[in-house]
Parts: sequence; structure tokens; C-alpha cells
Amino acid sequence: MTSLLQKINDLNVRVDNIDTTGGGGTTTANPIAMRVRYDGVSGSSVTVNGGNPLPYGAINFADGISYNTTTYKATILTAGKYFIGFSCYNVSNVSGAVDIRLNDTIVKGRFGERFTHVSIINGTTVLDLVENDTISIVCDNGSVRVLAVTSIPSFESSFFVMFRICSSGGSTIDSTTDISCNTLTTVGDISCGGIISAPNQISFRATRTNHVYINSNIALPFNVITYNVGGGYDNSTYTFTAPKTGTYFFYCVVFTDGNRNFTFDFLLNDTTILFRGSRPNTGGYVTNIPASFTTKLNSGDQVNIKRIQGTLYVAREPFTHWGGHFLG
Repeated sequence: MTSLLQKINDLNVRVDNIDTTGGGGTTTANPIAMRVRYDGVSGSSVTVNGGNPLPYGAINFADGISYNTTTYKATILTAGKYFIGFSCYNVSNVSGAVDIRLNDTIVKGRFGERFTHVSIINGTTVLDLVENDTISIVCDNGSVRVLAVTSIPSFESSFFVMFRICSSGGSTIDSTTDISCNTLTTVGDISCGGIISAPNQISFRATRTNHVYINSNIALPFNVITYNVGGGYDNSTYTFTAPKTGTYFFYCVVFTDGNRNFTFDFLLNDTTILFRGSRPNTGGYVTNIPASFTTKLNSGDQVNIKRIQGTLYVAREPFTHWGGHFLG
């Protein structure tokens, strides 16, 4: 076993399954992830008309993904399933729709609305991609805007891609048996033809059992834990504390009724804004507002969601919830 682990440490490995349940830990790797944004002067914006890509010209990070700041396309370097998302803005009282395109062909489209006030447009999807596939975000018709803001990073229009599940294999060391161990350390890649089982990977999800209206600047009281692997979420302070340094994915869905407007922030250590979501007074009635993003955290960093403005309706499950996952 020792000689096998020494070989694995120096070479790529192909196995049927990897089980790390004995160690009770998490899988840590260099995650394949990318986030890019509009690179205009702080507070500036540009209108994008139908048929044109959204000009996300500045790279926050691009680990294992190639991004072209001229064509605004992300090129996939490793085959697998990817989670893809973007944000931009509508032009006030003007119709606009946005597509996610694979190799210049629409695969997920018609994101957008027509509001009397400016509002954020978010879109997400999961795609099974192969090497050299390209992903772009394109205005399908009408007009939309991309915005640059440095003081509130979440207001920046952005585009992100995250690797989810590997679907191709290498061939340096072949094994027809499972490897079960407490710790597996490599300096090369691991390509697994089966399932990577890491049931103790850090993740959480929280919700509520009853409705509550929030009118003060407090952390949103998601007091019911659906799951809390790694123990990072505290349902008395409504705060997640990162157990490990790495890249994390966060998401939430909040709610309003009665044509109320509101603003909420994902906060790092109760001060730094990681992402801002908002719902303007649009003349509608009931609205769900989703939000999702990736960020890098240090061990001990804390994240929560706080109401900033307006009346926010934290409804019972399944209407509102928030959660996060450790990517690596």
C-alpha cells in the first residue's frame, strides 16, 4: 500500500471509486472556477443591444479555465459538468433578454424582464461540457446593461463558471479495486471513472418554518437547519463560519409580497459586501429573488445575509432559504 501511495503521489491516477469516509474529512483540491466582471470606471455602465456579448472584460480569477477578454468567451479545459451563472441589469422600462450560449448556440435563454425601475437580471444553468467548448453570455434581443462598481462588488455585472463533476479519465495507473483510506495526497491529477464519495464535504442549508417580516438591519433569521455538514452554520446567530480556507459557493432565495422593495447584502465578517441583491418597486405583487456567487474565504471567516433597506419577507420553506458549499 505504501508503494502504491508513493506512485500516486508522483503520478496521475485512474481508479473506479475513491472513498474518504474513513477519515471523516473533506476533499481539498485546486478548484476549477472562474469569475469575471465588467471593467468600466467605478459606477459606470454600458448598454448592450441584441446580438452582442456582454463585455465582462476584467478577470477576478480564472483557475483551470481560459477566458478571453476580447471575445468575452470562457474556454473549457477539462471535461465535466459545470455550473454557470451571470448577472446584469435591465434598462429601465425597456425589454431585454439574455442567453447563455455554448459554442455560439443558445442552450439556456430568455433571461430578463421589463420593469419600470432598474433591476438585476440573474441566470444560472448546469451544462455537460467537453474540452475546448466555449461559453458566452449574449444579449438576445432588446437592451440590457452591465455595471461596474468597486465599493459594492456585488453590484458589478459578473459571469462565473464552476466545475462540478469530472467525466473523463486519465491512464497512468489503472486499478480495478476501490481505494479506501483516511488521506490521499497527490501532486498530480486524479481522474475517477466512478463516484468520488465525500459525505463530510463542508456544506449547509437553512430555512424557516414560519413567515417573518424584516424591517431592521439584522441578519436574516434562517433558524431551521436542513443540513450542516462540518458544523459551520450557527442557527442562533444566522452566520456561517468557514472551517477551511478555500473557494466557496453561496446561494439564497428571498421573497416579497405587497409590492415591497428591499435590499440585502451577503457580508464577510459583518463589514465587507460580497454580494448585493435587491428588488425595486416594480408594480408587481409576489416576487422571488434568487442570488448566487463564489468567493474565496480564509478559515474562520464569517458570512451572513443582512437586510439593508426596505421590507424583506423571510417566508417559510420552500419559499426562502440559503446555503453554501465548500468547492476546494
